[in-house]
Amino acid sequence: ASELALSLVLLIGAGLLIRSFVRLQSVAPGFTADNVLSMQFVVSDPKYQDQKVLAGFYHEVETHITHLPGVVAEGAVSALPLTGSVGWEGIHVEGYNPPPGQELQVDQRDASTDYFRTMQIPLISGRFFSDQDNLESLKVAIIDQKFAQRFWPHHDAVGKHLWFDPKKPITIVGVVGVVKQYGLDTDGKIATYFPMQQGPDRGTFLVARSSSDNPGLSNAITREIHAVDPAVVIYGIRTMNDRLHDSLARQRFSSTMLGAFASFALLLAAVGLYGVMSYLVTQSTHDI
Repeated sequence: ASELALSLVLLIGAGLLIRSFVRLQSVAPGFTADNVLSMQFVVSDPKYQDQKVLAGFYHEVETHITHLPGVVAEGAVSALPLTGSVGWEGIHVEGYNPPPGQELQVDQRDASTDYFRTMQIPLISGRFFSDQDNLESLKVAIIDQKFAQRFWPHHDAVGKHLWFDPKKPITIVGVVGVVKQYGLDTDGKIATYFPMQQGPDRGTFLVARSSSDNPGLSNAITREIHAVDPAVVIYGIRTMNDRLHDSLARQRFSSTMLGAFASFALLLAAVGLYGVMSYLVTQSTHDI
């Protein structure tokens, strides 16, 4: 009886864990992963220390990739969701004074003009980045909805300011949806995005959305990037659906193992129960 009771406890725990896993799979990641290919690349040539040259390189790569057959949109970002990439830094917000000795920490990501359209991250208010947001223009930023609701719950965040240097304010031009950056079961920090053209980095993630599943797209994109610069190092080529699937690997393993142990325990309990009953019946055969 104790063995049967313990196996039932395990089965109930496994059922609850599996139900939680099923619910977790239905959590919206904040973007659409279907038909999106991702990769990471790094440029090492000393000439890219000049930000204008680096910005020109990214623009040329974008032009090459968007003209590929089947490519709907292409974008780049410094920290792609579900890759473990982080970019935390302190920032100042208009109208907010942090407690003494503390600093507001936010997720900071550099994004290209079409990154949000490529990932289908929804625009809540304002606008996305444009080609006019370059090294010569005023500094701008896009924040996520969690950021806006925290500091301006009853007002429009567009037009408000952020800054690292009080003499160089950054204007908020848009608010986008919240992205599950570190996993479907994790609530990340409030996030802010800056135009990649205003501060490009020599290593970044590239994403391309195609109209349908295209197994040869990765080779085509690699060729186009190397056509611009053969020395570019490209790695980590994966679809966003694969990244989304792998982000649930720990939860999937836990639910599978607990379900297997619970089923095995129930089988042992059933065998034990049968053995006890068989023994009792055998002992009582003479009386019967």
